[in-house]
Amino acid sequence: MSVESPLTAKIQMAAVHP
Repeated sequence: MSVESPLTAKIQMAAVHP
């Protein structure tokens, strides 16, 4: 896990329910 952890999580969250 890198610094993009929170960022990636936010992106995945948006992808789950756009």
